[in-house]
Amino acid sequence: MGPERRLMENRRRLVSYVPLCEDRGKRERNEKMALLRRRLRRRQILQAGVAAASALILPGRAPAQGGSKPLSGTTLNIACWSSPYAKLLTDYIPQFEEETGAKVNYETPSFPIYNQRTDVELSTGGSSYDVLNVTFIYIGRWIGAGWFVPLDGYLRDPQKTSADWEPDDFLSGATAAFKDPAGRLYAIPWTADIYMGGAGRYDLFEKAGKSMPNTFDELADTMKAVHMKDGVPGFLPENHYGWSFIPFLQGFGGNVFRDPPEDLTPVLDAPEAIHRGRVFRQAIARLRPRRRDLLYL
Repeated sequence: MGPERRLMENRRRLVSYVPLCEDRGKRERNEKMALLRRRLRRRQILQAGVAAASALILPGRAPAQGGSKPLSGTTLNIACWSSPYAKLLTDYIPQFEEETGAKVNYETPSFPIYNQRTDVELSTGGSSYDVLNVTFIYIGRWIGAGWFVPLDGYLRDPQKTSADWEPDDFLSGATAAFKDPAGRLYAIPWTADIYMGGAGRYDLFEKAGKSMPNTFDELADTMKAVHMKDGVPGFLPENHYGWSFIPFLQGFGGNVFRDPPEDLTPVLDAPEAIHRGRVFRQAIARLRPRRRDLLYL
C-alpha cells in the first residue's frame, strides 16, 4: 500500500465517527446533536477529575482530592509519542486506575505516527482522546487553534490537584512555550532539550597535540586531527540534523528566522547560513562514522 493510500486509510479510520459537515437531512442533524450532547456530558465528567489525568505526568502522586474513585465508570483515552518517559508511565497506570476508578487506554505510537494521527484527529474536531501530549513542533498550531483546554483552573483548584503540587516549580522557560498570549498554561513539560555541549576523547587530542577547541575553526581543525585515530570518528552528530545544525549555524552568526518570535521570515539563504551549511555538510561527509546507524546518540 502506497503512502498516499495509507494516509487516506488512516484518515478514514480516524474520522469515521465524525458527522459529515454537509446537511443530509434530519437524521444526520439529530445524530450530530446527539454526539455533541455526549461530548458535553463527557467533558463535564472529566472536569471533576482532570488532575487524575495529570497524575500520569506525576507518577506516585495522589490523582484527586475530592473523594474516593472520582472517575469510577469513566474511560480515559490517552496518547503520547513513544519515548522512555512515555513508556515509564505505563508502570503507574494500574495504581492510577485503582485510586481513581478510571479505565485507561494508553497509546505510545512512534513520533511521526503520533503527530500525523493527532493532527488529523484535532483538526477534524474528533473526540477519540481525552489527554494528549502537546508535541513541541505543533505547539503553535494545536494551542493556537484552541484545540486544548487550559490547565490553570484545574491546577489551582485544591479539590482537583494536591495543594502541595505547585506548577510554578517548573522552570518558566520550559512552560512558556505551552502558554497562550493570555498566559494560560496548556501542558506540563516532561523534557527540556538543550544542545549546548559535546564530548570527546581528550587522550586523542593530546596525542595530536591539540587542546580543547574554543572556536568553530579550532573545532574543525581538531576533528580532522583526531579522525579515525584509535578507530574513533572525528564527528559524531545526532542524525536529526535539523536540531544539531542550529548551534553551528548560530555560532557563525546565522539564524533560521530573521528576528524570532516577532519576525519569522526565513533567512537560511543568508551568506553565513550558506557557509555554515557547507561546512557542516563537509564534516558529516568526511568525519562521520562509516556505519550510519551510529550517527544517532
